[in-house]
Amino acid sequence: MKIEVGKTITHNDSDAAGRYGPGIVTSVTDVEYTILWARRGPTKYRRSILDQKLTEVFKQENQAESAPKERHIHLGASKQFVVLNENYDRERLAALCARLEESDITGAKDVAQGVTSEFTDRKFTLRPASKKALKGLADLCASPGADEARQISKELFFGHVIQKADFA
Repeated sequence: MKIEVGKTITHNDSDAAGRYGPGIVTSVTDVEYTILWARRGPTKYRRSILDQKLTEVFKQENQAESAPKERHIHLGASKQFVVLNENYDRERLAALCARLEESDITGAKDVAQGVTSEFTDRKFTLRPASKKALKGLADLCASPGADEARQISKELFFGHVIQKADFA
């Protein structure tokens, strides 16, 4: 099996396939493959290890129906954008928000309720309420002890932890 840029692949192992979902090969270099997974951010695999056992680890998918979809959103006035994972795991996000709501961090309950209402019930659209929820999430991610907030950000933004600088 040869991995090429743009091919959709999944893990042969059912546990890993459930955790990562389908992936799209985004780059191939001499030393590694970079794969963008639907449920977990971009991952790099070393070629020297995988070239010998590609068919044992991955299988190619013919259809890219549930492949990860990127969406570039502008949170601030500048031309800087953040990449949003459109296929984020809504159940996992709801569980993380519930854990965040139970934490003792100041403002966590409001942020968790805002993220839950904007991201778990319907398809995401960038509106003032969702920007407010993301800004509150960025503030929470900067505070110490807010691991759930960072995990929510990683789930939504392909492993990227949202920061206040993203709104500049």
